[in-house]
Amino acid sequence: MMPGLYVYVLVLLIGIASGGTAAWKVQTIRFQAKEATRAEQNVVAERLAAAENLRKSNDVIKALNAAKARENRLRIDANNARLGLDGLRDSAVQSLLASSHDLASCTAHGTIQNIVLLECGDRYKEVAASADLWQSDAQTLMDAFPK
Repeated sequence: MMPGLYVYVLVLLIGIASGGTAAWKVQTIRFQAKEATRAEQNVVAERLAAAENLRKSNDVIKALNAAKARENRLRIDANNARLGLDGLRDSAVQSLLASSHDLASCTAHGTIQNIVLLECGDRYKEVAASADLWQSDAQTLMDAFPK
């Protein structure tokens, strides 16, 4: 065999090995780029999920705070209504005792009872309006909670 042929074969083998190594490195670079893109997409998805969970938690906290405030207002209103009822009972007992003396007292007692009845009617309207607001607030809470 000719010595020049060995050189050509040797150069050919070195070229093939170099080309294979270069192709391997190019594939490695492409794979690393795809892997980096996938990892970045995972990080973005995790951030979005964390932001969504935080928003939902904030909505729940706001709804619970609003519910607690409504509960406190309702307790205050209930206490005021009880105090008003106690005052009305005392007034009714006093006017009933006073009306037992004569006709004028009895007429005055009837007038007072009429006034008390009208005041009760007005208070019932206020309570009904408050109940309507409470129903609206309950709907708001149901809408605020995550589904």
